[in-house]
Parts: sequence; C-alpha cells; structure tokens
Amino acid sequence: MGLYADCNVSDLLSNLSEVGKGIVDNIAESIYSSQCRVCLISRWYLHSDWCSLEMRLATHWLLEEQTHRLILIFLEHISPFELSAFHCLARLVRSHTYLDWPEDKGDRVHFWDHLRRNIAEEDEDAS
Repeated sequence: MGLYADCNVSDLLSNLSEVGKGIVDNIAESIYSSQCRVCLISRWYLHSDWCSLEMRLATHWLLEEQTHRLILIFLEHISPFELSAFHCLARLVRSHTYLDWPEDKGDRVHFWDHLRRNIAEEDEDAS
C-alpha cells in the first residue's frame, strides 16, 4: 500500500521523489502514485498555499478516478462556515467519512484503531 501523509513542507522537501524536479511535479507524482492519502487538516494547513495545492490535487484525483482513497483527519475543530471557502473539501466532508483527532489522550487508542481499519479496508479494496 502506498501511503503519503502531509506533515509539513520540510518533510515534503526532504522526501522529494526526484532531486531537481519541480515541487509541484513532485507533489502531483506523490499524490497520483499513492493508493491511500491521509491529510492532516488544521487551520494552518487550509491557509498554506502548498497545502492548498496538495488538497486541490488530491480531491481532483479522488473525484476524477474514484479509486483513489483520501482519509481526512481534522487536528482541530473547523466549523462548516470556515470550510465553506474550500469548496471541494467542504463537499468531501459532507459526503465522506473523516476522523477528528481526539484531544483526550484516552480516546486516541480508539482513533488509531479506526484509522488502521480505514486504511486496511482500502488496502483490501485495492487488491
């Protein structure tokens, strides 16, 4: 299973698939070559130009191909009003399952189990 997780720009830059290749090309190649993509969503993420590009490419690929899997994890509460500026993401939240990162540490075991099940389901669907 190919898994690509957005953590921050420095992680992305240290893991470029080809040195000398443009950042946009590397982002697109990483997205298009993964079967399952996990996006960690925060307010910072939503307002970052690079992360916005990644989200647009990932949602386009998801809606276009219908085989690509996108798992959204919200690291903080973001209201529907705040999401309304991000049309594709707002549409995905209404139509797809997403996970909220639990503030209570006691709930994190359940969170990780839920994430593993989501990834395993997609891995089975891809076989």
